[in-house]
Amino acid sequence: RRVIKPEGRLLAAFIPRLSGARGIIERATHNPHHVGLKTLPKLLATGVFANESDEGFQEGWYPTQSDARALFEGAGFTELAFASLRGLGAGQEQPLLDLQYHRPKLYESAMEAIRETAEEPAVVDSGGHAVWVGRARSTGPNPS
Repeated sequence: RRVIKPEGRLLAAFIPRLSGARGIIERATHNPHHVGLKTLPKLLATGVFANESDEGFQEGWYPTQSDARALFEGAGFTELAFASLRGLGAGQEQPLLDLQYHRPKLYESAMEAIRETAEEPAVVDSGGHAVWVGRARSTGPNPS
């Protein structure tokens, strides 16, 4: 917030909690030594992932929508949009490419469905990556 002009815009992309949990489950199948028995319960309760080995992606925080809103609004921003970047298309890249090539009208229909549902809370929670867009509140000087 301190480096954004008054009423400036912030676009923040992140992995929502349920999408993060899905990724950790996948990681457990390929790198079981990264994920312990308490990893998923802790992640679901707090959003925190801590790798149990010294290799690979070490740690992360996967917020819920309310966590993200509290973080950004507490930092002096007003929400403009909250949406999924991949939505219903998360994990469906190859099938979508196949549709685009073999059934272009159905591909356009699928892409429209992805766009139309991108802001639905359940889609944001499970759609891979989310984006939060906000405007800095103009009340008072930027925090330092």
